[in-house]
Amino acid sequence: MAATTPPPEETVWQGSPSQWLNGNTYAISAFVALLLIAAAIYVQVAAVPAGLDFVVGRKGETALVLLALLLVPAFFVLRAYIVTRSIRYQLTTERIICTTGVLSTKTDNLELYRVDDIVVLRPFSLRLLGLGNLLVTTSDRTTPNMLLAAVPSSQELRDKMRKYIEACRDRKRTRVLDLEQLH
Repeated sequence: MAATTPPPEETVWQGSPSQWLNGNTYAISAFVALLLIAAAIYVQVAAVPAGLDFVVGRKGETALVLLALLLVPAFFVLRAYIVTRSIRYQLTTERIICTTGVLSTKTDNLELYRVDDIVVLRPFSLRLLGLGNLLVTTSDRTTPNMLLAAVPSSQELRDKMRKYIEACRDRKRTRVLDLEQLH
């Protein structure tokens, strides 16, 4: 019996999480920034209470310090943006590849024939935007679960993954055996 060569591996989908994952970080940072700006304006414009006479000559310096503190929420926003932007998901005809990391990267490869289950999680905030999370459960020892967070069209992606999982299992002639059914 002659061995047939498998078809070459092709990328069928690739993407990254939506920045909506950072919504809380962005909102809190915006709130803190507005508070700092309001405090800087207040220090410049408002009359100084009698107990704070030492601030009278330093209004400009105090306002500058408050404005310099804007770097703190800006740092958190930039960090959240870069970390989320550096996550890459790729679905091929053979595996799921997840690459994370900014300076140093980590790449997880998950063979499709090892996938046991795919759960679509669509919290209200993501569902409003047409996004969802895919929780992939596998028989892989190093990566038993893989979360594809905030991906667009999560239902369609799950269906596409199912199709390629079955095709991969057929090519490799593997099947999932549920041991609980044997008892």
